Amino acid sequence: MKKRSKEVMKTEKQNPLPHKTFWASMGVFFLVSFLVMLSSLENSVTGPVSVTGHATIQNIATAKAGSALTLEVKTIPGVKEATIFFKEAVKNSQISFAEDKNLAFSGLAYVKFTVSSPDAEKIGQIDFTFKILEQDLKKANINFNDLRLFANDKEITTALVKRENDYYYYSASVQELGKMVLGQTQREKSGLPSTSVPSALPEDATLPSAEQASSPEEQQISTEIASETASPEAVSGKAAESEGVAVPEKQSIWEKIKNFFRNIFS
Repeated sequence: MKKRSKEVMKTEKQNPLPHKTFWASMGVFFLVSFLVMLSSLENSVTGPVSVTGHATIQNIATAKAGSALTLEVKTIPGVKEATIFFKEAVKNSQISFAEDKNLAFSGLAYVKFTVSSPDAEKIGQIDFTFKILEQDLKKANINFNDLRLFANDKEITTALVKRENDYYYYSASVQELGKMVLGQTQREKSGLPSTSVPSALPEDATLPSAEQASSPEEQQISTEIASETASPEAVSGKAAESEGVAVPEKQSIWEKIKNFFRNIFS
């Protein structure tokens, strides 16, 4: 009897919690179930984001008219995020952002991509936020002030929001889905010399005088005009001076009478 009781006590000491493994398994099961339910609840509103190759696909379970959905677009270079506004209710749909380097564009392109959705007519507007490294713009030969978004070959107003940590931030809004190009238009060369005026002259620069600036023909014309407009007295005076002849001064009537009597009695 004593031997049996000792065996029972020994067994209890070896297995103090005989159901420990069972309860641990149940705990893991409930934890996984909770996480699955939480994920399903979140996806019922917006749906999961699927990243495939160079495309971002946002599943939309339900979206009310007038609502907005903001998502990160990690697969398109320079595109930070997009906010989608729904003008009609959407259910069990999706929206896709895919890079497409084959889109035609006559200017300098930084990135080309498409935006598509089976319910495109129910989407009223998309607000884009772009984040581009300054060095990347230089590599693409694009001036940061000239960067624009083109939607379906139409130039869209693109605002430079700020510059921070060597990054330029831009914003633009489109009213339709389709082909998108972020870039700069190619300026046409007219073959004419530049008419731009420098903002400041060099310190040692000097401006030419009026005589130096005018051509010989212009100087001759100006001389002829000056001679024609000059008074006869001034012209005759200049001619007399050039020939060395003194010009008689005008005498008053008293001086003439005085000279008359002086000539008689002399």
